[in-house]
Amino acid sequence: LMNLSFNDVVGKTGREIGLDPALMESFEELYRRAFDRGEEGSMEVEQNGRVFYSRVIPEREYDGFISSILVISEDVT
Repeated sequence: LMNLSFNDVVGKTGREIGLDPALMESFEELYRRAFDRGEEGSMEVEQNGRVFYSRVIPEREYDGFISSILVISEDVT
């Protein structure tokens, strides 16, 4: 959709690659809930005539500490 290469996106935020700031605010809220509360979350968004379903999953260390989150997005158009 955005014609970006792997190197264009790795290590960058959605804002840095030009995603809609309002959309990023919604995603960032899911990220905060995953890190702060350990909650899984999901959302569906439409962009450029396509519909995407994304899940946010906290990843825990052996001691329960949330060290990262996994985000899976798929085109469900």
